[in-house]
Amino acid sequence: MALWTSVEQLGCEPVPVSRRHGKARDLGWVWFAANIGVLSLVFGAVLGALGLDLMQALVAVAVGSALSFLLVGVVAVAGKWGGMPTLVLSRAAFGRRGNLGPAALGWVNVVGWEVVTSVVAAWALAMLAVLVLPTSPGQIVDASCLAIVVLASLTLGVLGHEAIVRFQRAASLTFGALTLLVAAFLVSRTNWHEVATAHAASLAGVVAATSIVAAGTGLSWVNVAADYSRYLPGTEKGRHVVLWVALASTLPTMFIVIVGYLLASDLGGIATSGDPIRLVGGVLPPWMAAPYLLAAVGGMLAQTDLACYSSGLGLMALGVRLRRSRTIFIDAGVVLGLGLVVMLGRQGFIGPFESFLEVLGDGLAAWAGVFLVDMWMARQSARRRQLGVSLRRRDIADIGGESLAYHYLFTPDLKLAALVAWCSGTALALATTVCPWFTGPLAIGMLREGSFGFVVGFVTAVLVLLVLSLTIGSAGAVSDANEHR
Repeated sequence: MALWTSVEQLGCEPVPVSRRHGKARDLGWVWFAANIGVLSLVFGAVLGALGLDLMQALVAVAVGSALSFLLVGVVAVAGKWGGMPTLVLSRAAFGRRGNLGPAALGWVNVVGWEVVTSVVAAWALAMLAVLVLPTSPGQIVDASCLAIVVLASLTLGVLGHEAIVRFQRAASLTFGALTLLVAAFLVSRTNWHEVATAHAASLAGVVAATSIVAAGTGLSWVNVAADYSRYLPGTEKGRHVVLWVALASTLPTMFIVIVGYLLASDLGGIATSGDPIRLVGGVLPPWMAAPYLLAAVGGMLAQTDLACYSSGLGLMALGVRLRRSRTIFIDAGVVLGLGLVVMLGRQGFIGPFESFLEVLGDGLAAWAGVFLVDMWMARQSARRRQLGVSLRRRDIADIGGESLAYHYLFTPDLKLAALVAWCSGTALALATTVCPWFTGPLAIGMLREGSFGFVVGFVTAVLVLLVLSLTIGSAGAVSDANEHR
């Protein structure tokens, strides 16, 4: 195992067996820390703004986060199978050239989230600086804090996997405890009369809220899930990977979202604020403001470091011929530039944020559908190669390990069926999507009220790929003369 202070030398190539280490439970620290960010308070406020009562809010956050993070856990199993980053494993489903579109979308998603979380962390850090240092708020302080956050993410991203895992463990314990302390104080501000007398929303409203939670939680992480499981030994059971990823992500998310919902009963405007973190911090007494801001900075940094690391891997999946430790600098430059535009513009938060989630979620959901079908077909192929061997009690990740690794290592140039399925799912998802930016032409009736877009995209991609695979076989593979990873 490499020292955590050394720069990780591996890029997109498979992790050698000699470098595989750890247990599935180690992923719990990674994903727990990634989901303790106070930005989830905004999702809770959105549930309140959509008119959900407390029971409906609990259902929406439980279903939306649990199902979406279950998807993250399943995709993470592929990391253990192939030992490569998610967007490189995706080549097995789409082919090298066919994967360029999905990989580009995945990279945009990661960078977009990194910009959002970096800006939120910088806002919190700027408030903390004004609180404890002899300085006044202003754009110079905001920009300086953004630079500090990006530098911290850059440092962890350059060091790589081992440093990030260690930081996530520490962040889970320290910032997790701070978040719990702050949450207890925020809940004490709940207007229980308003919560108790809230009228129930329509079914369409609950579905819309559930879709927003799903798009903003697990679905936004699905295309990087394998980046942190690829170091696990092949002997780790797939069901344990799924369990630890899903539980460690869902539990803190549910807790913080519900705290946000309760807080919104007393502090209106969180969902529509141009700076929701500053709004919440502004009503806290000084003795509580410091822990709140520390928790906000730490929780957001535990998200930005993952995004920074995965962004570098995403660029390599797109064909950027630089070392992983150098692609991180491209990411940092993009995030710093876009972050300054967002931070200094302050043009409102929830409208662009919701649209960002919905639009990218449509493409990601369709991609996930294709990816999961490809995982299933690889597993079935491995089973066929082990005829005569009892598989009844074997874990899916232990079936045909060599065959599964081969599946991800060597891919054709293009898998037309997968690309058609992804495009079809994405197009139909966009056509049924409703968000502040646009309304799809097929978003009529209940679809107009319920934000079913990404669900439609996922189901469409799965069905189209299954039908095409049965019709033309081999998922429509088109090989070139040099079939390679």
